[in-house]
Amino acid sequence: MNDLSGGVSVIIPAYRVSSYIGETLQSVFAQTKAPAEVIVVNDGCPDTENLERVLAPFRERIQYLTQANLGAAAAKNTGIRAASQEWIATIDGDDRWRPEYLAVQTQRIAADPSIDVLGCDAILFGETPLAGSRFSQNCPLANPVDFRGLVLQECNVFTSVLSRKRALLDVGIFNENVRHVEDFDLWVRLTKAGARIVVHSEALADYRVRAGSLTSNIPACRNEVIRLLESYPDLLSLSPAEREAAATASRRFHALLDLHLGKQALRQGDYAEAQRHLAAANRFLRNPKTTLFLWMLKLSPGVTAGLERWLRRRAE
Repeated sequence: MNDLSGGVSVIIPAYRVSSYIGETLQSVFAQTKAPAEVIVVNDGCPDTENLERVLAPFRERIQYLTQANLGAAAAKNTGIRAASQEWIATIDGDDRWRPEYLAVQTQRIAADPSIDVLGCDAILFGETPLAGSRFSQNCPLANPVDFRGLVLQECNVFTSVLSRKRALLDVGIFNENVRHVEDFDLWVRLTKAGARIVVHSEALADYRVRAGSLTSNIPACRNEVIRLLESYPDLLSLSPAEREAAATASRRFHALLDLHLGKQALRQGDYAEAQRHLAAANRFLRNPKTTLFLWMLKLSPGVTAGLERWLRRRAE
């Protein structure tokens, strides 16, 4: 099988990842197919001294860039603009690649040159009861990856992908005004621009789940997705079916946000607020468990809170 005509630039944004980025870089340099270059972007790390201490053993093998703290999207853009190669491989500074990641991804693209972005599956690890499970068990992978599937979460793309640099530049790369779900927004804009995104089920990466990461802030992530979904009809050329999908997805994310806030209020003993959010969520979700909790909240709020704590402990 032929290799890619262009090499691969690896982009790693770094912000509060000093405890993890050493593992990330070890996994990158352990690849059976070596990248052409590795670019680490220090996005205004408050612990720069510690970060640079961790990076010291790798400094001769990486390009190290620094900037003020502008967010993950801006850090990735800085790396992409600096990249000299035709293909961009992104990996967060707390995740890891399996040794065959680059070899498999480049082989798949060489076999199908129409692919602009190639995603894979990943294994969860870290601070989660789901450690050892696959990304796809909670976020289904499906082709084709298109606008409707993305907004309705019928198809998902794991953050660590191999992308054609020209395709990224053609859509303006990452939106630096998006602070939490910049990958989701990029996939949406790429598909609407005609780029071809493909995902497959081979688990080639390890996805770290930890407190303090951007994606761990569930309300912020869901609020940002809602804002994007409500902006797409004005920003993108959507078909009537895509507009309806965006509206349905917005209602769903509003409900999921209310569900999260309702559970949070229940744990804090604010039963009136819990009931308000859970009722709002259930108007869309129609979830039997949520319906039961609402009924119990009316009868005995304290018992309901105790049940919620017991169910949460069982899931941990």
